[in-house]
Amino acid sequence: MVHVTGKGTHLSMEECFQLVESMGHWVCIHEKEHNSIACHPKFQQLINEPQQDMYAESWLSSFHIKDRSILRIILNDKQKLPANDVRVRLFTKDKEEPQWIQLKIVALSDELTAIIAKTLQTEDILTIPKPTLTEPYVSNNVDHLMTWLSLIDNQMSTPQQNTTRENLYPSPTSSRSDSLYRRVKDIVEKIPHGFAVISQEWEIIYLNPTLEDIIGKSLKDIYKKNYWDVYPIDLYHNYFIQFTKAFETKQVVQFQDYLYDVGKIIEVTAYPSDNELTLFVQDITQSKSYVEALRETEERFSLLAENVNEAFWIGSSSFQDYDYISPSFEKIFGISITDLMKNPSIWLQYIHEDDQKKVIESYKRMRMDKVAVEFRFKVPLGELKWIRTKGYPLHRMGKTIVVGVHEDITEHKDKEVLEAKSEQYETVVRVAAGIAHEIRNPLTSIKGFLQLMLSNEKGENQYSGIIFSELARIETIVNEFMLLAKPESEKALVDTNVVEIVQYAVSLFRHQIKQQNVQVEKVIDSDIPNINSDPKRLNQVFINLVKNSLEAMEDGGELLVSAYYDKDEQSLVFKVQDSGKGIEKEQLERIGEPFFTTKEKGTGLGIMVTTKFVESLGGSLHYDSEVGKGTTATVTLPKYMR
Repeated sequence: MVHVTGKGTHLSMEECFQLVESMGHWVCIHEKEHNSIACHPKFQQLINEPQQDMYAESWLSSFHIKDRSILRIILNDKQKLPANDVRVRLFTKDKEEPQWIQLKIVALSDELTAIIAKTLQTEDILTIPKPTLTEPYVSNNVDHLMTWLSLIDNQMSTPQQNTTRENLYPSPTSSRSDSLYRRVKDIVEKIPHGFAVISQEWEIIYLNPTLEDIIGKSLKDIYKKNYWDVYPIDLYHNYFIQFTKAFETKQVVQFQDYLYDVGKIIEVTAYPSDNELTLFVQDITQSKSYVEALRETEERFSLLAENVNEAFWIGSSSFQDYDYISPSFEKIFGISITDLMKNPSIWLQYIHEDDQKKVIESYKRMRMDKVAVEFRFKVPLGELKWIRTKGYPLHRMGKTIVVGVHEDITEHKDKEVLEAKSEQYETVVRVAAGIAHEIRNPLTSIKGFLQLMLSNEKGENQYSGIIFSELARIETIVNEFMLLAKPESEKALVDTNVVEIVQYAVSLFRHQIKQQNVQVEKVIDSDIPNINSDPKRLNQVFINLVKNSLEAMEDGGELLVSAYYDKDEQSLVFKVQDSGKGIEKEQLERIGEPFFTTKEKGTGLGIMVTTKFVESLGGSLHYDSEVGKGTTATVTLPKYMR
């Protein structure tokens, strides 16, 4: 139950309605907090409204558009109530023309205002003075535009004989507020936008000075002229369509078009009333040109940003929000731009833990200086990338922003690693050739003399076995050095059956396989073709691979040798898989480096030689390993040498 409370009173809403109705009136009560109005049944009946409670704007729409402004003023500020009764027009359900009613406004409390009404007869209409506010009214909650447009509209409704600007803008009558009139007139005359009023018969009633400057015409020259005599319909057809639409729909329309007389682009906003059209006009020629140039620049930038691999970004100095991020960001980081905008620090969690501190420090320095930083980034799908980020500060109007670019340099880093390995490899080759030639001959001599010495002794020297074992090891190293230093030109390419070479390599280790209790399985397709290759180098390759697998299974295991022909790639694929102890990931990345080995007595040169031979024949060698499960060496050889 809603109650109306005043000093010493406490009435329900229905009781309040009955009290006012007993005096021959009806009442509506405005509640400020919810900006809603409780309507008397009589009011509901007049406007055919089934709901007793209405929002204020819906209630206002029941009144004539010229009267809504003063009512809106009353509803928004109880301190500015009119000094006398208010005469307004109400649209009722059974009459085409609005009905005049008289309103008396009573403030019941800070929150409630009673609007007491009675219907006026025709003879009573002229006896009620127009409303005046208790003081000049200014409020941020009121639609000022519609307020002063309504006042201007009323004041311009009387035709003038003299077409001077002062007479075209009539003086206020005694019933109007002089100060409000002067304020409105001053605003209209000095606003930086063009302002005009056109009658429903298309007569030009008013132009303000700003609009005169825009269109290059004076009000005194075109006053009361037909708009389409001044601006022909065939040339200004869109204007005619838009203005007609505003009149017919009673809706505000806005459009941009060309003013041919003066060569300008204007933006027009048309506010319709029952019999007039109020226009606001802005000259947007310069801004339009600027916007078009800006749009063209943005389109070029977007085209560039969307078609390069680098990701451009513009962010605040706190890096808590971004003004722009180019589409390439998603491709590089695997994170959507939407997610980054919501959580600007989301990408930091994917930076390699060893690089996080470096990246954070670099970003802090970007606020003051141009900075570049390289770091490892693990994209959400698991791939590890190298990223280079450059950024620098820009200072504009007291605000600092940071502009930068992200670049995926993974391929560049991989190339650097390969170049380093290649350089290291070339160095080893040169050293190997030198060492091999320097020590091979002395070793041969030592070996020969030891054999002679031992053959002449009656008893075998207890150290002879050790000596020959170590000499054999030195000889092995020298032979590997020699293979490593073997010139590329010594390749002898002939028609080669690689399957036979693989089977031969396995057969060489029959004794060791049996001794170590290793189970061998061969899965070799029958359609593997011969290729043009060097059988000597391939022989060394597969001997080394089988030997390495067996050495990884000293306590027995399984050796799987498989081969097949990849028709799509036109290449032969061979796999040598053991069930040995496997290799850790960090060690696997170093496989093939000179002198790096996982064996107790290894030299690290065997795999290097194997890799070199495979690559010299146009193929590739790849290792996969898992600790505790074993290692797989995959050799891929092209059917045709390139």
